[in-house]
Amino acid sequence: MTWMLSRVSAPAAATLATLAGLEVLPRVLPAYGGAYRTPVDDRRPVRRFTPDREFTWSRDWNFSVVNTVRVNNAGFVSDVDYEADAPGPLLAVIGDSYVEAVMVPFRQTCAGRLATMLEPAARAYAFGMSGAPLSRYLAWARHAREAYRPGRAAGQRGRQRLRTTLTGAPRVVRAGRPTHGGLRRRRRGRCQSPG
Repeated sequence: MTWMLSRVSAPAAATLATLAGLEVLPRVLPAYGGAYRTPVDDRRPVRRFTPDREFTWSRDWNFSVVNTVRVNNAGFVSDVDYEADAPGPLLAVIGDSYVEAVMVPFRQTCAGRLATMLEPAARAYAFGMSGAPLSRYLAWARHAREAYRPGRAAGQRGRQRLRTTLTGAPRVVRAGRPTHGGLRRRRRGRCQSPG
């Protein structure tokens, strides 16, 4: 009888140890935590992430790129909370994954760099989400206008350009694609200063 229990208990213990390891491993490694999107309804007319949340974003099986991402009080990827009554002018940066940019720290994103450049005289708020269609850009532009009253809005330039402004919306300034370290590529692979 003891022999039979040892034959059954050894595989059972190994199975439990394996399951426990599989449960603990993702908590220890920088596995992707996920950005949860809120539903769009009458109370929440624009798509956002679940507000006031921090998660880990990682890439590839070997975690070649790892970043801790913060979703602010308004439900957008940003290190700063959005305030409707904050002093100073505001630039609304609207776009898709180029604006969301979960793969880099916020201060290295387009909106983060603009915010750093404009501080303390002005602010830059990012309204972006991966895969956003043009209709969502327009919804975010309307939301930014109504909630935060920006002086200007910049849209990501690419396949989905923000060319249209809403009636009464802030003037839209088209932002160019990011350059390689402040340099533009020439045809033969050499770089030149943008100027």
